[in-house]
Amino acid sequence: MNLLRLSPFIAAIWITGIHGFCEEGVRFSFEKDEIAFKWKSYVSPANPDMVGVSTGQEGVDSHTGECALQYFLPQGGTVIQANWLPVSPMMSFESQAGTYACSFWVKMHGLPPGAHFWLRISSETVAPFAGREDKNDIRSPIISPKTQPEDEWVPVAFEFTVAPEEAGQLFRPHFILKGNPSGTENEFPPEARVLIDDLVISRR
Repeated sequence: MNLLRLSPFIAAIWITGIHGFCEEGVRFSFEKDEIAFKWKSYVSPANPDMVGVSTGQEGVDSHTGECALQYFLPQGGTVIQANWLPVSPMMSFESQAGTYACSFWVKMHGLPPGAHFWLRISSETVAPFAGREDKNDIRSPIISPKTQPEDEWVPVAFEFTVAPEEAGQLFRPHFILKGNPSGTENEFPPEARVLIDDLVISRR
């Protein structure tokens, strides 16, 4: 597998200019100005106090670079679902038929029982809450304190396949945090935190 590592800004131009997904792949490192331009966080119920960007020491507050995506409620609060969604069209890629490898890094602390999250890669023709069986609704393994250790950066990796008849669709990645598997609300303490960094998607 060939992997070309690019800065987020260069990667965005590369994808948009070619309007396709080349075999080398692309890496998204989440720097503060890039997050503000290309990503938006949503929390249900709404909580304006959510701090969506982690900044500080590399290896602690980010995996690489200065920043990472973050779910963090400094005052605590109720969460049914929280999303990190790409808002820039430059975050889309046009799929080609074949097998893709996807990986990212995660660090968790203090999540309440039942809380879990995943990465979703979906086509722009799929509704935001499309069924799990939809071929164009690709999901990473579920990530929670039951599956991953806390307080350390852990890699998450999975593969997915795009069939020939599904090629040419525009796909976007986004992260989803849920309070409970049943979709009910959960109380997140002030110390609860999820950090996400170094998303890589590459075609094998």
